[in-house]
Parts: sequence; structure tokens; C-alpha cells
Amino acid sequence: MRNPFRTEPAVAADADLKTAYERGRQQERRRLAGRRHPVLGLIAILIVLAVAWFIYLAIQSGSFTGAGAVVDSKIDQTEHQVNAPLKGAALRTGDAMQKAGQSLK
Repeated sequence: MRNPFRTEPAVAADADLKTAYERGRQQERRRLAGRRHPVLGLIAILIVLAVAWFIYLAIQSGSFTGAGAVVDSKIDQTEHQVNAPLKGAALRTGDAMQKAGQSLK
């Protein structure tokens, strides 16, 4: 144990400070080594699943072109399913605004 009342040269204190600093950095690296950002992990998993699904479609259809056509048709179907209610709502809103404009005249 060191005597706190004993004066030591500044060189020894600097060396002790550097070793303590390095030890702290190494401990922090070890502590954070297993931790990763959860959102990045989720994005990586989603990308892997999408690529696996596309490869499955390529194998099923016999080519990547066929898989692309399948993906395009699925996207087109989904777009029509989503846009149909939106178009209907837009038409109803436009009709309601025309009626409101007519009633103001």
C-alpha cells in the first residue's frame, strides 16, 4: 500500500495514471463487446429474410426474372388493395365538397 503523505516524482504518477486509464478502456471494451444496437439487428434480420424469400421465389419459378415477376405482381396486388379504399374516400370527399359548394351558392 502506498503512503499518501509520501511525495513521488510526477513521472511515476503519470505512468500509474496511464495504466489505470488503459485498464479502464479495456474493461469498457469487454463490457460493450457483446452489446449491439437492437434496431440494426432487426434491420439485418429483415434483410436476410427478404433475400431468402426472393431466392425461394427464384428457385420456385426457375429464374430470378420469374422471381422478380412474382414480386412485382405481389406488389401490384397490394397496391390495388391499398389504393382502392383511398380512391373511394377521395371520390366521396370530392362529391361532398361539390355538394357543399353548391349549397353555398
